Amino acid sequence: MGFAPGIVRAFREFITIVPDQRNAEVSLFLIPAASISGRVFLSSGAPAPYVNVTLGVVQNLENGRRMFLPSLYTSADAMGRYRLAPLGAGEYVLRVENDNYLGSPDLGKATLVTVKPSEEIVGVDIHMTELP
Repeated sequence: MGFAPGIVRAFREFITIVPDQRNAEVSLFLIPAASISGRVFLSSGAPAPYVNVTLGVVQNLENGRRMFLPSLYTSADAMGRYRLAPLGAGEYVLRVENDNYLGSPDLGKATLVTVKPSEEIVGVDIHMTELP
């Protein structure tokens, strides 16, 4: 298990310590990272081996459009299993793509997952659609 990066950014402070300097009041808070795992399936129901799984967030633009901002990538194994970690708390979108199939081309239909601090979410399965 890792630790979630940048969860408490509002309280982040940089401390420079020089040789032989002692600081008595330094506290570090480490929050265990969260994770999302599951399987990817083809439209036939068979596992989707070695596909890329992308985790990101959706940003609403001023013109009313939405943009997917990727932040973490992984590849599924031979049985379509994937795991994304380390994650901080937040609301994430999962997308999957390969040459012949597409997972969630419409952001409104993409797999949306809400993650709490240090939560391990399992069984987030993604079903891909065959491209025309």
